[in-house]
Amino acid sequence: VCDDIDNDCDDAIDDEDEDVTETSIWYADDDGDGFADEETEANACEAPSGYIAVSESEDTGDDWATWDCDDGDEAINPDAIEQCDGIDNDCDGDADVGAAGAEVDCAAISCLAILDAGASTGDGVYWLDPDGDGDTSDAWQGYCDMTNDGGGWTLVIQNNVDVATPDNLTWSEAVWDINERGGSLSDDLEDFDLWVGVSEWADLGTDARLEMGVTAGIYTEQAFYTLSLDASNDYTINLTDESLTGSSSAPALYTWHDGSPLSTMDVDNDLYDGNCAELYGHPWWYKNCWYGCFWGGSGYSDYAYWGENYTDTYDWGAIWLQ
Repeated sequence: VCDDIDNDCDDAIDDEDEDVTETSIWYADDDGDGFADEETEANACEAPSGYIAVSESEDTGDDWATWDCDDGDEAINPDAIEQCDGIDNDCDGDADVGAAGAEVDCAAISCLAILDAGASTGDGVYWLDPDGDGDTSDAWQGYCDMTNDGGGWTLVIQNNVDVATPDNLTWSEAVWDINERGGSLSDDLEDFDLWVGVSEWADLGTDARLEMGVTAGIYTEQAFYTLSLDASNDYTINLTDESLTGSSSAPALYTWHDGSPLSTMDVDNDLYDGNCAELYGHPWWYKNCWYGCFWGGSGYSDYAYWGENYTDTYDWGAIWLQ
């Protein structure tokens, strides 16, 4: 038996004796990642070289969390982070699940979907495909806030006063395109301006977070709403269930423009005699021009306007959906 004694006086102790009994079962760990190959076992008193006990494999009671699905690759095991490479890296039986948003082929419906899948790597750029139809040919890269207010917020509008904003947007661009209106999309909010085509918004979520401040990502004013856009009525905006943060005032998008259809340089839906979107150079849900437009107002400045006052401006403004 396994006791470090030559019990049968044949000059062979424990594993030296082919007749030894009361051995343990050991499992092969050829790649040395601490997880065993269930199909390769050995009976011995002590672990043979390259073998481990199952209890050393961080057994959680689930087979997939115990056994290695590729014992020839130390990067593949139940503790591995799933990659978007067509391989079941974490041995859970599904390839690429958990790699949401990492690559175009793994584009996720929203930032919240990425967070819920455990695939968040922090704030920054991810691949998104809001229609979720499995065809990622129309996927796009967007910015996700994965840390604030529970995380999982998708950026749909952003204006930085220090980022030069190019030409106005047409109806087609404002509705259907992902428009980097200045700078270049990056993990740094200060690097770019953004307008995500409003046709994508409904699939990204209905919880809206509006905020403005002096520095990108740091708000002075913040408000939450349930947001809906009526695509059958030129994407008329409807904001309900208002919640203001701290001493924040209500934004003019709610107090002034709520219930207005979208206007662009080539589709004039506002109440003004002229075309507000053409006059100020930006698409918006204009009621009667500039109050609360996140891109410019009185004096045609590029500041983000929060309230119904031409002095209520900030260097940064953003709208997020969850």
